[in-house]
Amino acid sequence: MKKYARIHHPHHKEKQADINIKPKKVDYKKFIPFVAKFFAISLAGTIILPLLDLNFLTNSIAKFVAYLSGVSVQGNTLLVNSNPLIITNMCIGLESVILLGAIIFSLKKPEFSKKIYSLALAGAFLIIANMLRILAIVGIAKIDYTLVDISHTISWFFTTAVIFAAWYVMSKKELEKNKLEELI
Repeated sequence: MKKYARIHHPHHKEKQADINIKPKKVDYKKFIPFVAKFFAISLAGTIILPLLDLNFLTNSIAKFVAYLSGVSVQGNTLLVNSNPLIITNMCIGLESVILLGAIIFSLKKPEFSKKIYSLALAGAFLIIANMLRILAIVGIAKIDYTLVDISHTISWFFTTAVIFAAWYVMSKKELEKNKLEELI
């Protein structure tokens, strides 16, 4: 089936041009190595992260959040109206960094040093954004503790969007030079 496009030039009458519009075929086999690497990196990271002794970090974040929000703290546990909110390894933003790293390191381009730089820069941003997420959850818990679970879930989806936005911003130059299929 032929499609026609109208070509308009200010000095000529409108005429129809015969063009063939074919849907671009995507070679999904190119995506298999990317997906395999992504899942391997993210799975390894999310399995290892809870096993690490990050008590110093979780306790420090809990103390900082307690200071900013005016709640009590015991170790890595925030006490919001006598209700506990525990800051674990999975709550400190490193899971977001792992997922971003899985995206970055699963791609063919850019070169390794640029990947490290991008992850370090975006990772710092994600950890700071995660602190704001924790503060928001504590704020909601102070108002109505029953909303903690839903606010935690919603904020995680928002964080996921931030991860993809961070990847896009960090990869924008590479995406302008190459098609996404060439990066995967």
